Amino acid sequence: AVLTGMLAVIVALIAKGWIYALITLALIIAVQQLEGHVLQPLVMGRAVAIHPLAIVLAIAGGAVMAGIVGALLAVPALAFLNSAI
Repeated sequence: AVLTGMLAVIVALIAKGWIYALITLALIIAVQQLEGHVLQPLVMGRAVAIHPLAIVLAIAGGAVMAGIVGALLAVPALAFLNSAI
């Protein structure tokens, strides 16, 4: 997503100028933030029957404890713990 966003900003910069490139950058950042902080936790929460806030906290905690691997394994671990309890 980052590479395609950069490509879109570069194309807007070359084709239309700085203003359109900045608008494109702002829209790309807004969409990525919405997807990452709202839509993804909602979809994951429904898929594993866990509250979206718990998913966000699990991903943040996993990232703090074990970096990228911890963030990737946080939701499956939380789902396992949820079903075990």
